[in-house]
Amino acid sequence: YPVCNPSRTSMLTGTRPVTFRLYESAASILPIMNESQASVSFASGLFTTNLGTGVITDGPATGTYTNYQTIFADFAEVWIETVID
Repeated sequence: YPVCNPSRTSMLTGTRPVTFRLYESAASILPIMNESQASVSFASGLFTTNLGTGVITDGPATGTYTNYQTIFADFAEVWIETVID
């Protein structure tokens, strides 16, 4: 889905910090792992980025996860939240 700017008057363009939070399920409250990317480019509300290229930190959920390979090995499905700062 295209992303609007905060005033919702146009599609987001330029670069923004983005945080990705990975969860065990849609109902999970605590993320398994977080990844922060300082500069993601947006054009007409759309963006493309490579996961694993930012700063990865373990989330407060049970277990210790600091890479995508371990998460995908341990979980049958993973839900991702995208937070645009």
